[in-house]
Amino acid sequence: MKIERALVVGCGSIGRRHIANLRRLGVRDILAHDPDPDRAAFARSELRCRAARSLADGLDAAPQVALVCTPPAAHADAAAAALSRGIACFIEKPVSHDVASASALARRFHGRPAVVGYQLRRHPGVLWLKSQVSRKGWGRLLHLRAQVGQYLPDWRPWQDYRKSYTARRALGGGILLDASHEIDLAMFLAGPIRSVYCAAKRLSRLDIDVEDTAELVVEFASGAMGSVHLDMIRRAADRSCEVSCENGTARWSYPDALGRAYDARSKAWTVKRFSRDANAMYLDELRLFLAAARGEDRDGLATLGDGLAALKVIEAAKRSAKSGKREAVR
Repeated sequence: MKIERALVVGCGSIGRRHIANLRRLGVRDILAHDPDPDRAAFARSELRCRAARSLADGLDAAPQVALVCTPPAAHADAAAAALSRGIACFIEKPVSHDVASASALARRFHGRPAVVGYQLRRHPGVLWLKSQVSRKGWGRLLHLRAQVGQYLPDWRPWQDYRKSYTARRALGGGILLDASHEIDLAMFLAGPIRSVYCAAKRLSRLDIDVEDTAELVVEFASGAMGSVHLDMIRRAADRSCEVSCENGTARWSYPDALGRAYDARSKAWTVKRFSRDANAMYLDELRLFLAAARGEDRDGLATLGDGLAALKVIEAAKRSAKSGKREAVR
């Protein structure tokens, strides 16, 4: 079955990227809905989408797939509306703004064709890191360190950052939710997180009502330890992840498009270079989602359960930031 009709709900930066990638993958009929009239008009005139006056209007057009690219606080309701009609659903990260709504979504639609947009899982550097963790002779993973940082006004320079959902608590903003890629990445490489200690606060003078920086120290169910740094204040963007096993260490740097691995047995370093095409991982993720919508497996994609697991870590981190104590993930 070929996917020929898609509905994209939310036409901000990520929605526009997905629309362009849907066209590259051969989806000819794309409906778009956004309550913002300027974004809706852009989708019609510049992206050549059919307008959907509302979410219900778009769903009534019987799309084969729906992509939810709204602010996080609206994710669960939009996804539930699509899934209740049997429409395969792609939900941008985070799966929702709180555990309660995400849990309800996962319970109601368990097993349905739904995935969460953690595209780092499809980055060749991350896949390389995963292969190093499971490398024969390297032994157990002992520690993981992940970090990401970029100055919020630079994220979407065409938009007033103060109007973005990232800057607004009511829309599901804050660095813990918006940079949850690193939390999913940590669990993708090292397994479930069972407890977290977190310090999170607004350090900058940005006009926001959310935390802009968070430091997490996590313990994995395997017994391994980890640290995750998230911020929206760093003036030179950076993203990296390092894993340390009993007999080897590997580090991936996103801006350098580079991986370096040290094997303690041979005392040798190896270097791996990756493509700088940032869109490739989004395109690969979307290709796999369309295959899942056709009834193929969802290997390599984040499920509703994965999205819920990341959100539980985030809520434990928020509790820890308030209590000043290590909190169990539950």
